[in-house]
Amino acid sequence: MKRFIVIGGEYLFCNFGYRIGESDTLRGAKQIASKHKELWHDCKYHTPKIYFSKDCGAVDADGYITLTADPVSVYDEDAKTWEDFSPVFGEL
Repeated sequence: MKRFIVIGGEYLFCNFGYRIGESDTLRGAKQIASKHKELWHDCKYHTPKIYFSKDCGAVDADGYITLTADPVSVYDEDAKTWEDFSPVFGEL
């Protein structure tokens, strides 16, 4: 299993999403996420979030992954920049 996992899905607030890709580096995960923007019900494109693989649980029968922690990095659609969260800087 790689270090970072890219998780998509419009309803991530329910603490589950689906796997889009994995990478050993945060930069690689950002590239994967940037290539897989999703069109949500608000008619806007959204970039999938990046999590540590260790924070992702089992995959259920429908292919959804349970998330046990906050994302490592999120793309700010308005500012057009990635936001890396400070609690994880030591692990990056």
